[in-house]
Amino acid sequence: MPNWVYHRMRLTGSPQALERFVAQLKREAGEGQDQGQGQDQAPTAYALDFNVWVPMPAELEAMEVGGSSHLGDELLAHMAEPWEAFVAQHHWCAQLCQVLPTKDILVVGDLVRWLDAQPRPDAAQPLTAAQAALQQLQHCLSLGRTRLRHIERHGHADWYDWSLEHWGTKWNGGTCSVRRNAATELELCFETAWNSPEPVLRRIAQAHPTLSGQIDYLDEGFGFAGTYRFGAQVPGGFEDEPTSDAAGLAREVFDWEVDDEEPEPDEVPDPQPQPQPQTVRAVDEHEFPID
Repeated sequence: MPNWVYHRMRLTGSPQALERFVAQLKREAGEGQDQGQGQDQAPTAYALDFNVWVPMPAELEAMEVGGSSHLGDELLAHMAEPWEAFVAQHHWCAQLCQVLPTKDILVVGDLVRWLDAQPRPDAAQPLTAAQAALQQLQHCLSLGRTRLRHIERHGHADWYDWSLEHWGTKWNGGTCSVRRNAATELELCFETAWNSPEPVLRRIAQAHPTLSGQIDYLDEGFGFAGTYRFGAQVPGGFEDEPTSDAAGLAREVFDWEVDDEEPEPDEVPDPQPQPQPQTVRAVDEHEFPID
């Protein structure tokens, strides 16, 4: 599981400008109408879809990642490499090829050309060990060629690398809560994996130039924290203000209970025969408050 980064976004602007922003969110299934104004109103659940502001190419979104997805890359990238040297570094390929009736393979390209010349096994029929190996290698090769086409078109082979560059985080935004604090003030709470989606937040700021925004962010492991600001009053339209006081931001913005007295690792005393005072965890409860 990733470290989650918690965000609280506060937007101010005219009711019409706020409505235009909310219209770009997707209501979660089963949710009712927006709540009225006021701090006592419960937040409404929406989905914060980054594709609205930074669309991912559909063919990347459908591309598998992990497993055998990179094996074809290796074959195509080492076409001229001597076969014995390649299999010494790629045991998966050597194991698959042991059951194949291949011969005269001097370089990796010989195997690729042999694979291209073989008919694909009938997946509807039981496969022998050799047919199963052939099927897997042909699939890997096909994926590798698809990934190369994606790099030519989009600069990335799959959704994972594309997301890191264009969204700043590996996954989409998912569920967010929305609360109307006043006619001219809106508050959103959402989480992302590992990092903040700064590229998406910048596009939101560009898409809504009449809104002013403050987005506080906090890594659950206290690895980083800070505040983004955007709007006409911000120099350059968007700025990031990181802070070294993650604990302070956790208390003030996210209402987390934090023990400032927890010792650093190099300050923990050596074990002693007598009982030692126990230290309270840095965060007692990793829940993002939305009420």
